[in-house]
Amino acid sequence: MKVMGLICKRLSLKAKLIAIIGLVSIMSLACLLAMLIYTQNKILRNSLLDEVRIISENMTGSLAAALIFEDTLMVEDILKTAFTKQQILYVEIDLEEKASLDYYSKSGGGRSYPRSANEVLLKTGYHFGESLELLQPLQYKDEDLGQLYMQVDLQSIRRTLLRYTLIGLFGLVGSTLFGLILALRLQKVISSPVIQLTEAMTSVSGDQDYSRRIANDRTDEMGSLIDNFNHMLSQIEQRDEKLSSQRQYLDHLAYHDFLTGLPNRLLFRDRLSTALSRSSRADKKIGLLFLDLDRFKNINDTLGHDVGDLVLKQVTRRLQQKIRSQDTLARLGGDEFVMIVEDIQEPRALSLVAEKVQQELAKPLLIEGHELFISTSIGITLFPDDAPTVEGLMKCADVAMYRAKAAGRNTYRFFTNGMNEEVEEALFLENNMRKALQNDEFILYYQPQLDLHSGAIYGMEALIRWQHPTQGLVSPARFVPVAEESSLILSIGSWVLKKACAQARTWHEQGFPLCKVAVNISSRQFSQGDLCAIVAAALEEAKLDPAFLELEITESAIMHDMDRAIQTMDELVALGVSLSIDDFGTGYSSLSYLERFPISSLKIDRSFLAKIQPGGKNGVLAEAIIGLAKTLHLDVVAEGIETEFQKWFLTSHGCRFGQGYYLSRPIPAPECEAFFTRLSALAQFVALPRYGNYRSVQKDAEDLRLPFMNL
Repeated sequence: MKVMGLICKRLSLKAKLIAIIGLVSIMSLACLLAMLIYTQNKILRNSLLDEVRIISENMTGSLAAALIFEDTLMVEDILKTAFTKQQILYVEIDLEEKASLDYYSKSGGGRSYPRSANEVLLKTGYHFGESLELLQPLQYKDEDLGQLYMQVDLQSIRRTLLRYTLIGLFGLVGSTLFGLILALRLQKVISSPVIQLTEAMTSVSGDQDYSRRIANDRTDEMGSLIDNFNHMLSQIEQRDEKLSSQRQYLDHLAYHDFLTGLPNRLLFRDRLSTALSRSSRADKKIGLLFLDLDRFKNINDTLGHDVGDLVLKQVTRRLQQKIRSQDTLARLGGDEFVMIVEDIQEPRALSLVAEKVQQELAKPLLIEGHELFISTSIGITLFPDDAPTVEGLMKCADVAMYRAKAAGRNTYRFFTNGMNEEVEEALFLENNMRKALQNDEFILYYQPQLDLHSGAIYGMEALIRWQHPTQGLVSPARFVPVAEESSLILSIGSWVLKKACAQARTWHEQGFPLCKVAVNISSRQFSQGDLCAIVAAALEEAKLDPAFLELEITESAIMHDMDRAIQTMDELVALGVSLSIDDFGTGYSSLSYLERFPISSLKIDRSFLAKIQPGGKNGVLAEAIIGLAKTLHLDVVAEGIETEFQKWFLTSHGCRFGQGYYLSRPIPAPECEAFFTRLSALAQFVALPRYGNYRSVQKDAEDLRLPFMNL
């Protein structure tokens, strides 16, 4: 029993169900077979007994008459007649008054079969043993003459029972197989949900995933168990979510400032330490800006700490708008804030961040009816140039911040003299640019924009250069960013507009092609309220048809306030000028707004073209921009074409216009006249829509390299 119990414990529920159903089926069918054989045996014996009794009764009547008359021949005939029944083996007549007659058997007279002395035979007149023995009294008119003894063969019964047994065994085997098949099907109904429930419990306990649920379409007790299990998982999941939410709230309180929600000193030091380790591995620089609000104590003292808290909240929101998602803004306490600016390419980027912060905070604050003005002093330090540790950087930034306050507040200072030299250079450039405007030191170069299929001219982009009296030709990359961050870009932009319009008018009067001139508009120019007036004044002064002026606007210039940007662009288009989105793909503009912009073309930024190389797969973005422009029915101009492969790639993907050093470098206005003269000989011009198809021709791909290219 212990062994059976151990085996049952080790068997799976599926095996147990199959075994139980199989055993019960076999035992039930075996019992049924035994009962059937027993019942059939009894029926066959009773039937044989009745048949033999009838025969013996018939024989005793005839034998009694034959014995009275001592007719031996008749007795023999009667006995021989009895032997015609195949079952009868032996017949014997015992007489009361004289010796018995000769023995008769089926095999012939003289063979003796042993008579049983069984009491049952003597009492009942029959007995079933190896054969059926029967005693039948011989009487004649109530006179007892003797007994008739018969032995009957039982082989027919045995053969019948054997046949029934074999049939029953075959039926037992078939029924057992059917029962096993039924058991397999039944165990799926019974054990499948149990196994599924067990697997779910194992998975939940192992993975701690309480979001798992078991599908249930049952209405029995097992279905109720599954519903309860799912309900239990839901309760556990809700409890864990609540605990997780509480844990997150506690963690937030531990690592964030309760007033502004910014990282506190503890979290800031941890993030700075992590950023230093990451930058050390990547060999990159990190900038740290230490901000202290100027005269914030006066606000608390005069208006109260509640107003001061509201000021800190608004300052926080404004600062968050000026940092990138990968950077960190934290509040150390009081009116002190710090910024971690990662992936710094050059210190100039930190000064731009500081200036943007100061410009944003310079906007008035409206708090409870008070109009307040806030400024900040900023100390800037750089890792790893200034210090390799968190403590060292904090000290450097703190010292630089106090230097900024000592310089008169509302300014920023770098910790090292080397970085201050860059600031001094910006001041030098700013001062010299003011003189350059007065001394007419700026000049314009023009880079042709060509039809890539025919080589025809599409337009000329005006590019500013600075001819410094002592430093020679100053690169725009050096002075334009400084002009962008100061008010000088407005004056320089107006000068470029006037100069470009006047030059286009001069070319038209000289009989050169009626191509348009493209002028870049800076972000500060675009955001100023009188841009349309400045453009209109430039066109009016030059007497230039607006159709020949195209303004190139960067995505970043229109992202901050798109509704206002669209209004400004509509006003510019109403003047008759065309608009183009410059450096498309770098400003993350919303495509939902793009179709609302009244623009005529997109310019693919040169950074996308630089990645297009033979055998590479980096032209996907350029191809996507071309497809987008086609969908919006816009012209697309690729800038920065440097190789024949890039030009082939662009033309094969449907880009019609382009510019770059492979086609032509930027050239001053006097060289443009020679350029136009050579172009006129080839009759290669792209007509503006307003003036019809002006001497436009098509050439094969082999003719795209015109003589004026790569000057």
